[in-house]
Amino acid sequence: MAKITLSEAVKIIPVSESTLRRHMRTGKVSSEKDHNGRNLFDTAELVRVYGDLKLNGTHPLSDEPVNTSQMTDNDTPAKVVALLEAQNRDLKSQLEEAHSQNAQLLELSTRLQKQNELLMIPPPQPKRRFFTFLRRK
Repeated sequence: MAKITLSEAVKIIPVSESTLRRHMRTGKVSSEKDHNGRNLFDTAELVRVYGDLKLNGTHPLSDEPVNTSQMTDNDTPAKVVALLEAQNRDLKSQLEEAHSQNAQLLELSTRLQKQNELLMIPPPQPKRRFFTFLRRK
């Protein structure tokens, strides 16, 4: 599912930031680090550990306001759609990043392969003349 930051996670789960950090350290909930070193949580992991997520104020995965005072059980599919759309956006950006990294790795692999081929060619040996072995003694 979608990945959210620690501050966004605290807004939608029933525990405080310090409790969530403690649960990370003890292994109750898993997270991963982004390229900036921030903890990212999978929303499916948060649902597994803490149950249904509360959506008060603004949805953490989009800037669309969520009106919780008029929410009913019939609105659940809308929540699911919002989460899936956010996940889709996240996956598209991850896919674009993966394609970029793949192109860079292919270029690097090609350069390294050429360097490796050059290193495997033995250096030219100096020509030995017939009587050079006699001069060494």
